[in-house]
Amino acid sequence: MNYEKFETDVLDYLYECEKLIGLTKGREYTQGDRLDNFKLLAGKLGITPEQVLGVYLMKHIEGLLMPEYTFLYCSDWRKIKD
Repeated sequence: MNYEKFETDVLDYLYECEKLIGLTKGREYTQGDRLDNFKLLAGKLGITPEQVLGVYLMKHIEGLLMPEYTFLYCSDWRKIKD
């Protein structure tokens, strides 16, 4: 796969997935401000919203890196997108 095909196929697909998740999950977890969840937890935990984001991000990355997760779910890419 050359760079141009990668950009048009893979990156476009990932961008579409990101938009869809933002439209569904973004609205599902907030009350108007897209950062509500991060700000609420940051206040409760006494950390910054950026630190909350880091925790969430690492949770998802660790889940993807676990061998059991990869074995059980990699055939179902919806799990990884979510």
